[in-house]
Amino acid sequence: MFVASYLRWRDVVEGEPYRLLFPFGAALGMAGVMLWPALVYGWIEVYPGILHARIMVQGFVFSFMAGFLLSALPHMLEVRGVSLGGTMLMMAFIAAIAGLHLYGNMVWADGLFAVAVAVLAVLGLRRWPERRDLPPPGFALAALGLASGFTGAAVLSVSAVGDIPPWWVVFAKLLLYHGMILFPVLGVGAYLLPRMVGISNRHLIAPKSSRPSRAWLARAGFMLMCGVVLIGSFALEASGQIRWAYGLRTVTVMACLLHEVPLFRSPGLRGSIPWALALSIISIFCGLAVIAIWPGRMMTYAHLLFISGYGLLILNIAARVMLGHSGYTDLIYARSRAANWITGLVLLAMATRVSADLIPSMMWSHYAYAALTWGVVTLIWLAVYGPLVAIKPKPEEGA
Repeated sequence: MFVASYLRWRDVVEGEPYRLLFPFGAALGMAGVMLWPALVYGWIEVYPGILHARIMVQGFVFSFMAGFLLSALPHMLEVRGVSLGGTMLMMAFIAAIAGLHLYGNMVWADGLFAVAVAVLAVLGLRRWPERRDLPPPGFALAALGLASGFTGAAVLSVSAVGDIPPWWVVFAKLLLYHGMILFPVLGVGAYLLPRMVGISNRHLIAPKSSRPSRAWLARAGFMLMCGVVLIGSFALEASGQIRWAYGLRTVTVMACLLHEVPLFRSPGLRGSIPWALALSIISIFCGLAVIAIWPGRMMTYAHLLFISGYGLLILNIAARVMLGHSGYTDLIYARSRAANWITGLVLLAMATRVSADLIPSMMWSHYAYAALTWGVVTLIWLAVYGPLVAIKPKPEEGA
């Protein structure tokens, strides 16, 4: 029975790492937020601010990023996908990183994370010479995101044992916490979002070729130029120019995304998941702009960016992938009570967390309530979309 179960799982997961990494990432995200109720209700005594941030970025976000890229890249390159062994290796890395953070060994955890990013790149591109096509040009920005995560984690790991100038430490944190997330959001979003909102996709470059065309290079060059400007905004923020940094970041993100995905040309959104994605994009814009206006409240309004921006977007992009690859593409554009509940609760979690800093008398209770609300979101998401990981992959137009 064990052998039969293993063979069945290998058949389902082979070439589709997201089927394990997405639920695993959701569980890690739940563990990362539950540190706050644990503190508020006296189950732990250590303030979990840095630990929470690391687990959310290096556990929750990275699991979804790895699951998506390791599933999508082989399809796009038209090469053999990642094996079950490769998927398990990536899960082992992420579990070890989270375990080291929980044990309090952040130096080793950051160093291991840098290694995990490198392993992800190797697994995703190991069959590059066999390619028959190229990924969308926006994925050049996703590569820059991985480079940011690697660099940020490596510098932070070294800074704990070596003499690194303070500016570089702050810059490394920005690369890890912002660059590693924002770059793939823009790069992958430029490819996926047009399909969701019913507009032409500028990142579907024809004809198919293993060599970049002028059109591919021009589009990738524009995306990378936006990435370079955003790295400049990180340098400004590391220098203490927070308002200017976020002002530049807001303008660049809006210009990049609206140039590649002109949402104002959409004939209209159809379905709960596309609406949730639109709300997440609005939250990203608003989060960046509000911090530019009130930089003194950066940590408060960052949760508008991270919870209802990146968090909501990640969960719905993952839901889109899971539905599409399980043969339920029609449900992506349908009204869904569960998806609406997920969106509403994410917005509630964001509002509760933001209000915690604005109402000091309720701060600690709101920390706990926001985290518990995200926990409910995770349970609903896993209950609705989790069973899809066991359904044998069906032909679908890419990840």
